[in-house]
Amino acid sequence: EGINTTEGTAGAGFYVDYGSFEEVFLGTIAQGAEMPTPGVQSQMLGKSGGNKFQGELYQDFETNGMISDNISGNLPSQFAFSSANTAGIREHSNETVKYRDSNINVGGPISQDKLWWYFSYRNQKTSVGQPNFIGPISGMLFDTKLWNPSGKATYQMNKNNKLIGYYQWGQKVQPNRLPSSTNSYTSLDSTLKQISGSWIYKGEWNGTISNNVYVEARYGVFGYYFPLLANTDSPAHEQVNAQLAQYFGADQKEQTDRQRRQATGSMTYFRDGLLGGSHNFKFGGELMLETGWFGYTQAYGGNVRENFNSSGAASTINLAAPTATHVGSLGDGPNGNLLSVSKLNTIDAFVTDQYTLGRATFNLGL
Repeated sequence: EGINTTEGTAGAGFYVDYGSFEEVFLGTIAQGAEMPTPGVQSQMLGKSGGNKFQGELYQDFETNGMISDNISGNLPSQFAFSSANTAGIREHSNETVKYRDSNINVGGPISQDKLWWYFSYRNQKTSVGQPNFIGPISGMLFDTKLWNPSGKATYQMNKNNKLIGYYQWGQKVQPNRLPSSTNSYTSLDSTLKQISGSWIYKGEWNGTISNNVYVEARYGVFGYYFPLLANTDSPAHEQVNAQLAQYFGADQKEQTDRQRRQATGSMTYFRDGLLGGSHNFKFGGELMLETGWFGYTQAYGGNVRENFNSSGAASTINLAAPTATHVGSLGDGPNGNLLSVSKLNTIDAFVTDQYTLGRATFNLGL
């Protein structure tokens, strides 16, 4: 929907409802000049209601009985998990136990040929094993739940002007999350609880100025809050032996908040017969104002971490000081509770020309 949901300068920062999309575009190379950075580009356009009421129900599921296993009979004994070899692979520890995905989306007219609406709701849940959790079998399942409500309204003011409003919320609930993929864990006390939310919303105007000129203007916001909260307050210890790192005790209580306000404007001009071909000129720009907040009330249990070597002696002791007055709530950053603040403001402009000459098309841009 034209809103940048990149997490800072890294990967995607949003769990989206793919059932709500009318069109998805994935570009790997040679993006146009409208894209401000190199790399992979994902564009997702939400469904819009029309003059006819319509809806869709979707459901899929998977159980462990649908999965075959060829590890047990082919795994050499020296690689198998045992009391003497905790670095080994435990049977069934890497399998999906349950998975389901439910989606409903509906849309239709509020006023024929004038005002339309669309709504979608998605709910996913998965239960999986974690190979580096070597605690009791009963505690091997790790659940993740994702749900998204989203809505879109389209208002055709007249034949030349259209207004669009869009909103989507994404919620992730993960009661037990392993702090690191390089450590092994013997108790769920060492895991983290994640209950995080993210959101997108925008308002947009599209206008046809003449037979040759089309304009669009958009303002939107992307943001999220992302707490990771230790499931126990006991002191933290990290023990490293000759085979693998084992982690005992509590981990951090921290939170990251992010908000990106963004405004985009562009004009497209069509011209035939210039230099023997047809041209689709487009120029515009974008302003993105991004703020990130981060802080923790504890980096480790009691803000102390003791690292032990394979002989059982403490090799290092790490101390930490809190960088937050509170974590775990929506909007801790803007309220001033997260004391580390970073900002990234981006201004960009572009001009492109899609030049078609016979059977050849040239995409030029700056």
